[in-house]
Amino acid sequence: MFKMLNRRIKTDNLTIETYNKSQIMRLIPFADSDALRKLILLAKDDDMKLEIDEIVKTEQWKKAQEIHCDFHVFNLNVNDICHFSRITLTMKTIPAKDFEILRNVGKFKFKLFYNSKYFRLLSVLPNSSMHFSS
Repeated sequence: MFKMLNRRIKTDNLTIETYNKSQIMRLIPFADSDALRKLILLAKDDDMKLEIDEIVKTEQWKKAQEIHCDFHVFNLNVNDICHFSRITLTMKTIPAKDFEILRNVGKFKFKLFYNSKYFRLLSVLPNSSMHFSS
């Protein structure tokens, strides 16, 4: 439908909640990358996995300021998230070198949660009213 109209969705907050991860790449390109601030990717199935390597190539990803993704993220290059001011990601593992790179960026404070299945990485800017310890 959006392709036929040749228009972009002007929104600062794009939320995609789906059972089918292929829907994400069908929808993201229609968001106006200049208006988009926050990208929210929600899985309707708790165990859904998302290879993120295609999504990070989009202008929408590159220009967004915040990312919240509750899919289990794979193939993440830590350099693809350093530009965000706020990050919420779920992943099976976090390599120590990647965590160190994020800490050295200097603009984040982190809280790392772990259960028996996955890690959840939360970040906020240091001057935020929320308090997260590194």
